[in-house]
Amino acid sequence: KKEVLMKKLPDLRMDFARLVVASKRSLCGQHVTEIIYGSDEVSEQINKNRPALNGLLKNGANIYALWVKKSTKSPWKLMYIGQRKAESIYQRLVQHLFTKNKKTGSKLERIRAALLRGEKIGVTVIHIEPDELRTSVEERLIRILREDGLCEWNIHS
Repeated sequence: KKEVLMKKLPDLRMDFARLVVASKRSLCGQHVTEIIYGSDEVSEQINKNRPALNGLLKNGANIYALWVKKSTKSPWKLMYIGQRKAESIYQRLVQHLFTKNKKTGSKLERIRAALLRGEKIGVTVIHIEPDELRTSVEERLIRILREDGLCEWNIHS
């Protein structure tokens, strides 16, 4: 009886693999929203980018990607993937892009270094449902994309 029951169960590994492939396609295939810098005043930078970030997050998001572009004509390069519950992702992006949070290890120092080299910074997001899957999808995306030479700023995977 046990063998018969086992044969009827779906192969959930395939379903998760399809979710990861679709997530990669969506996160890496969408338009990158460029972050505008220009002022040394953090509050001005946040205010200038608030409409773009709110627009990016309007349909919900819980996985984000940070991108760098060396010049106007060069392609965007994926540098970092992170995750956060949808209700706090805006604040997490602000930490990475504009303000440092020592407890959470934001990528602000790497962002600043890229800006000093004259590079541009961009963001893409996706929304994984149910929310509890976001950490597993993030981990798998990082592993896959690091194999392609991307996600250089992700050091934990």
